[in-house]
Amino acid sequence: MNDKKWIEFIRDEELQHIKEIISNNKIKKILDIGGKDGYHAKRFTDWGFDVISIDMNPVSTYFDVKKMDAIDLQFESNSFDLVFSSHVIAHIQDKKLVFNEINRVVKNKGLIIHIVPSNWWSLITNFWHYILLPKLAYQKIRNRSNNKSWKCQNNEMSHQGKNRLINLLINHPLGTEKSFIIEIFKFSKNNWAKLFTTYENTVIKNLNGPLVYSGYNILKNHGIKIRKKFANVFPCSYIFIIEK
Repeated sequence: MNDKKWIEFIRDEELQHIKEIISNNKIKKILDIGGKDGYHAKRFTDWGFDVISIDMNPVSTYFDVKKMDAIDLQFESNSFDLVFSSHVIAHIQDKKLVFNEINRVVKNKGLIIHIVPSNWWSLITNFWHYILLPKLAYQKIRNRSNNKSWKCQNNEMSHQGKNRLINLLINHPLGTEKSFIIEIFKFSKNNWAKLFTTYENTVIKNLNGPLVYSGYNILKNHGIKIRKKFANVFPCSYIFIIEK
């Protein structure tokens, strides 16, 4: 199983956790936020739902994903029965604007489902990051040394370049926080729940994700049964089902 197939497998496992929930709630029209390649939208369509998928930088591999910013949704109010996102919220800087727009376009008593990374995922991913850091640093240096435009630039490293280097070597945030240390606290189930309830929504259910995995796809497609058992204690994602 290559990286692409492994990521699709993780997506499918997470979607299976919500299939029964959305099938039993008279859901017809779904907005998929941060759809990227359209994989989730394609799955929802296969299940018989009417789906619109959006992304800032769409790559319409599986589904026709529309280019749109989630802070300015080009839809009428109360348009969707369900708004869905998967591993998107952690990468949004101004969450208030996005949540306000989500609340506007979802129908009253409609559902909002966010799949978000856990603090365990951050810990596991950063463990492997620092194990692999010498290799990652070497690859970046080699790529830069082979880049002609980089050779022609001033010898002094730009401020932006220094920040990227610091993030690679020390901070390594996986979302919008300043460091992975902060994210370990921010990505806890309680903090996610507080965030979602802040915007006048009711969390009606929160689930542990079904697998243990990292952002580096280490030992992909191995030990699936063990990954599922450990996910009961060390889940790498949380699934929040929210009612407007």
